[in-house]
Amino acid sequence: MRSCWPENPLASEVELLISCGGITPLVAPAFLAGVAEVESSGTLQKMKAYLGFVPRAGNSGGKNRPGHINRESRKLTRTILTQRVQHVASCLGYLQGHYRELTARRRSGRARIALIRKLCGMMRRTPGSGQQYRWIDQRLYEKKLKAYEIRFRRSHPSMAAP
Repeated sequence: MRSCWPENPLASEVELLISCGGITPLVAPAFLAGVAEVESSGTLQKMKAYLGFVPRAGNSGGKNRPGHINRESRKLTRTILTQRVQHVASCLGYLQGHYRELTARRRSGRARIALIRKLCGMMRRTPGSGQQYRWIDQRLYEKKLKAYEIRFRRSHPSMAAP
């Protein structure tokens, strides 16, 4: 794995995340910015709750009443992941089959949220393990890495390429 500029603190995490199919150089920093506060402190379930992808729970008198997803947290990150879920499903074959099965069984909204939860787990494990995504498309990865470097250069013109 190549390293970008030393001035870019997220470079290695972004490079690992874009190795996943469907994750672009714009989605990776948005995800990292959204989960930065919970990354060190919690589990995957806490991260999903922080992003607002777990249902509300109403418990009274021994009865559990799960509700809709909690929308009172990281709106931008949740919106970006929700918009990318169709693309991610089409890029990763095993997720596409899972998504179709869930859509047939439940509705598309619930299937989308379930797929986002899977995606969050995948995106959390990749930088945590320090390894690229297992089924990486090397040609596409190089293309995304180049696009990331170009965007970084444009947003930080004072930094010269290494």
